[in-house]
Amino acid sequence: MKASIIIPTLNREEILLKTLKGIAGLSGDFEVLVVDQSDTPVKEDLLKSIDQRIRLVYLKEKGLPNARNIGANEADGEILIYLDDDVEIQNLDFIEAHLQNYEDSLVGAVAGRVRQPWEKSPGGRIGGIRTPLLIVGGSFNLEKKQKVTNMIGCNFSIRKSLVRELGGFDSNFLGSANLEESDMAIRVTRSGYKIIFEPQAYLHHLAWQKGGVRNDLKKNYEKYKWIARNQIYFFKKHGNKFWLPFFYSFVISRGKYYCLKEKSLKPLRETFKGLF
Repeated sequence: MKASIIIPTLNREEILLKTLKGIAGLSGDFEVLVVDQSDTPVKEDLLKSIDQRIRLVYLKEKGLPNARNIGANEADGEILIYLDDDVEIQNLDFIEAHLQNYEDSLVGAVAGRVRQPWEKSPGGRIGGIRTPLLIVGGSFNLEKKQKVTNMIGCNFSIRKSLVRELGGFDSNFLGSANLEESDMAIRVTRSGYKIIFEPQAYLHHLAWQKGGVRNDLKKNYEKYKWIARNQIYFFKKHGNKFWLPFFYSFVISRGKYYCLKEKSLKPLRETFKGLF
């Protein structure tokens, strides 16, 4: 069973190269596709100097779901492993840790273990999609293998055949594209497949603060518009209409929380832009 590692990237050459150097030392049968949407694309010769298994796909149109879909179309592997461009792999058998789960034909996707910069030790509640409001939350830095209802975008895998069956990742998740992986998780489980959390597929997410869906400015309030907009789109797509007024209230309350966090009213203004 061959894997294709797919890494969407946007204006992050420095950290991308570090990530690729870490991947080059992994064991297993795999290729790496870098789907580059940068203003100035990275040179393929530079990527090949790290590992001959790396291929470059350049896109002028920016958008994370679209980059995931193009990567899936170009991939040779049966299993697609999606990684962010700012991660540090923690074990050499990372790829096999993903692949072994697909010996079960009912496994459609695998959520890997992720330690975020703010997490000091493993623990907490496993990441999932809960309550009638479809609230997404929890940690993926746990040590127990288990069935889950969600995935984390910087470290998950999925059958290529299933991506095609489900019509690909939804390009209607715009801007920061938050919740696009949760949308795919819901569609995977509703199609009758399982999602398994695999703690041996372990990496550290660096949350690089330049490039990507972030802005180089210290205060980037526009992201709150896209968070709210994608939250509403996600709920309207998968939630019960009865709960929609309550969901609007939830999103507005989150906007107020961001105001306290940023010490500014601008996050609430952007939240309303995203809602309406």
